[in-house]
Amino acid sequence: MQTQNSNGPLLQPRPYPTLLTLVIPMYNEGSVVALIRNVLDEFMTEVKGETEFILVNDDSTDSTLTQIAAWAYEDPRVKVPRGQMIPSDPLPSLAAVQRTSVLYDCKRN
Repeated sequence: MQTQNSNGPLLQPRPYPTLLTLVIPMYNEGSVVALIRNVLDEFMTEVKGETEFILVNDDSTDSTLTQIAAWAYEDPRVKVPRGQMIPSDPLPSLAAVQRTSVLYDCKRN
């Protein structure tokens, strides 16, 4: 099996994950939760395997928590963990998530 060429390493195909978990921090996103939901619903139709979203409310002061909690109640793929602040290193707290792949994006100023 060839692992690199003259331009550098080659990407190798790998199996599609059976479960894709996206962790999405939410801070005062109340005005765009409906838009986020529409985009993620569309995204889920394109994913071959099972998908789940962990929406982490980061101590929002608007309607974010109410809206994402209602979304999670309606859709079992959406999870809203208890507690509000995103830890500085959240990956260990995700150990209980049943997953094959986790995409993590957390932007802090």
